[in-house]
Amino acid sequence: MVDFSLQGRYIINAKLVCETGLHIGGATTGFEIGGIDNPVVKDALTEEPYIPGSSLKGKLRALLEWSLGKNKFSKYPHHFAQGKKGSGQPTFSPCDCGQCVSCVLFGVTPDSSVRDKENHFRGVDMEDSFAAKVVVEEDGKERIFFYTGPTRLTVRDSFLDPESKAEMEKLLGKGFYTEVKTENALDRVTAEANPRPMERVPKGAAFDIEMVLDVYRADVNRADDRKLLILKALFEAMHLLEDSALGGTSSRGSGKVRFTDLSAKFRDVSYYSTGGKDGQKPVTGIPDNVAGAIESFGDIEWNFPVPPDS
Repeated sequence: MVDFSLQGRYIINAKLVCETGLHIGGATTGFEIGGIDNPVVKDALTEEPYIPGSSLKGKLRALLEWSLGKNKFSKYPHHFAQGKKGSGQPTFSPCDCGQCVSCVLFGVTPDSSVRDKENHFRGVDMEDSFAAKVVVEEDGKERIFFYTGPTRLTVRDSFLDPESKAEMEKLLGKGFYTEVKTENALDRVTAEANPRPMERVPKGAAFDIEMVLDVYRADVNRADDRKLLILKALFEAMHLLEDSALGGTSSRGSGKVRFTDLSAKFRDVSYYSTGGKDGQKPVTGIPDNVAGAIESFGDIEWNFPVPPDS
């Protein structure tokens, strides 16, 4: 059977800097005269804006799937689960093939984590699958399954960098961390304006990013040229985001971001059994930006775990 025992975790840190205003919508908690209809999501205790891990992870996943061609329903019909919106219009969920690098990195539902080659991929070459191959004997015959395994990537909620917070309080005032952008919808005949105010985190704000990438024995046992491809796919998704946008109203100027101060470390399982005294290794040679990390990926000392029989 395939071994999914945990071998360690990459802890990846960076700063996400807003190059334009950022709007990730939050709930309106009550009616306020003159209040904003479209607030940003804020911490319930501090009232400071933050980036939900679900927002960042979802955008990274969507961009990676587009780059891999997983958006073509007609070409990859088994990669999509069809549902219905309240209006009855069809909608399509994220890729759930369970075999591509995106599914292994970001995870799939339990129903999609195990695929029978005979029933799901008949006539399909599965040599490039990132899922683990499992061979089961039944009545003297072999059945081949592909198992995605646990979700590899965890994306934390991201909060304001202390220096960025202090700078905004200096410029905007204590307890103020957002701006209001007013857009106008114009009547095409009368030119009558219908203003709609929107809250945004201002340009220049920086958030502390932390992502955790789990490494399992099945990942360690991959062919040498494929061991780090899941990790590289994460950096490619981050690079795609820098030329896309995060949050709402992105086609109207909001949400341009970039990653800076990139760093990483690897913690093997002994780190957790010794209370952090052993088992942590820095990733050396990593540039402080995503483009540089991708360009020099093969030269970075990732300290990827070695198979036990090596």
